[in-house]
Amino acid sequence: MMDEGESPDFSLSETVAKTAGELREDLALWEAMKEYLQHIPKARIAEMPNASRQAMESALKRHPETFKVTKDRRDKYISLKGQAQLRSVIDAPATNGKRK
Repeated sequence: MMDEGESPDFSLSETVAKTAGELREDLALWEAMKEYLQHIPKARIAEMPNASRQAMESALKRHPETFKVTKDRRDKYISLKGQAQLRSVIDAPATNGKRK
């Protein structure tokens, strides 16, 4: 047991398991894209940070169950599949009436 005013035997740097850079290296591109799209519902491929367009196109082809691709003229947009249904449930008004 530590006495009052005594510091622990470890430093803060030892308690942090991985740096942000190490976490980024461990995360697959498609997983990073998925995380990004959970906060940004629809994004142009050109807007996605830190990856080449070719790498993102490959991730989209390898994980069609995760991503929805739509085109508007020359721009290609990506979103998560099933996100529209989830948002409509979240945004639906609450019912205050009695159920029959």
